[in-house]
Amino acid sequence: MPFFCVTTNLTRATSVARRSGLVRQWVRASGGLPGAIPPVFHEGEVYVDGCVLNNLPADVVRAQCGGTVIAVDVDQNYDMSTDLSFQESVSGWRLLANRVNPFGTKRRVPNIMRILHRTAHLGTAQAGERIRREVDLYLHPPVEKYGVFDMHALPEIAESGYQYAAREIDAWLSAGGAARLGL
Repeated sequence: MPFFCVTTNLTRATSVARRSGLVRQWVRASGGLPGAIPPVFHEGEVYVDGCVLNNLPADVVRAQCGGTVIAVDVDQNYDMSTDLSFQESVSGWRLLANRVNPFGTKRRVPNIMRILHRTAHLGTAQAGERIRREVDLYLHPPVEKYGVFDMHALPEIAESGYQYAAREIDAWLSAGGAARLGL
């Protein structure tokens, strides 16, 4: 069965579209978010999630498959701002004390998972506008209120995404998208 998935080769700093080999190995590598899930080691090299260099590989899909390309972007725009000044260091103990003290100053500081997630997606954040221009249909379902690891919310996320996609695809088809599909 034909397939491909995109991984990042950390050893060579390249994006790799895998079309052969053990599907489980490359899908696992493709989901290996750095800092959260261990990488895959293969033939002396280290592979992680393709998101590090290309989180929305619509360009790869176009090159590998041709035809109509519909990109579904489920990346989240995190608020990475903070109210700490440049001179202050981040002390976990101080943050905890402020959080439990009813009179303490609440600090806005992104947690480590948000920092790792945002770091892994910086390349795609920069390429976002180019990707949106290159695809036939760009979809960005409303996922901002969910965390990356909110597995308990998967049914709700799936239903919300389905409803969003149905509306957007209907609008796209009504506006002439069907002609691009040859319908």
